[in-house]
Amino acid sequence: MDNKKIIDNYNYGLIIYNKYTFYENLELTVDKYEEEFSIPLVMLLSLYTIDSNNIDKEKYDENELLSIEKLTDALSKNLDCIINISSTEIKKILSDCRDKRVTASLNKKICLKVAEFNNKKYGDSIEQNINLEKLEKTLDLIK
Repeated sequence: MDNKKIIDNYNYGLIIYNKYTFYENLELTVDKYEEEFSIPLVMLLSLYTIDSNNIDKEKYDENELLSIEKLTDALSKNLDCIINISSTEIKKILSDCRDKRVTASLNKKICLKVAEFNNKKYGDSIEQNINLEKLEKTLDLIK
């Protein structure tokens, strides 16, 4: 199955929708202020998820992937982790996340953590809750 069709899935779509909502808000904020920001790590990592804009793009290099992996591991230890990050670093991430992509396995780790955070935040909301089993099956199809 075509990767672009795979990511056009309701459960995965919620993650991508939240990614771009955060992306747009962050882009507007970071352009107004040249300072350090404190943001939830889960939201920062959501920017790295694979979507239809970056699925055919080059992968991050090994050092970048290692850094993203370390952040993902930190998130696994504390889902509510907050990270301090400069506006310059945020601008680079915002630029790179459209032109580069993570590996499918790292994308899966990130998406499952984002979904876990989402479900914790929204509780039993039918519209916002992500079915983890269905999401995992979708993520397994991405190459």
